[in-house]
Order: sequence, then structure tokens, then C-alpha cells
Amino acid sequence: MKLRIERINLHMRGVSPETARQAANALGPEIASTLAHRRLTAAGGRAVDAGRVTTEAAPESRTVAARIAQRIARAITSGE
Repeated sequence: MKLRIERINLHMRGVSPETARQAANALGPEIASTLAHRRLTAAGGRAVDAGRVTTEAAPESRTVAARIAQRIARAITSGE
């Protein structure tokens, strides 16, 4: 599968700047891992809104990245 993501807009409210930076840096590998065994169903060239991700107070960056990756995967794939 080939997937090209041109831009991801993240609005991280209630997350420290350092955690947000670390989560953004971890997001690429998390998306790749999450999509590894799924079938892409989203049409090319379209915007995808993966919705909101809620986190507990003071979340870890890996947790934030994993939850975002899971939301993106659900929005563009047909499952595992």
C-alpha cells in the first residue's frame, strides 16, 4: 500500500508543548505501524477528518501519537 499524507493539522489542547512535539515526532511511525495490516479505502486526494481524540491529564506522547494514528487508520481503512 502506498499512502501519501501531505498535511496533518493537530490542535492539542491540554497537552504540554513538549508532549505535543514528541507526539508529532512519533506520529509517522505510529501511523505506519497502525496501517501495516489494514486495507486502504479512502479515495486519493480527499481530506479526511479523523475527529477528536481525548486524553487523560498529562498524557504520555506515545499514547497521544497512538490514539491519533488509530483515529486516522479508522478513517481511511476497512479494518484489519
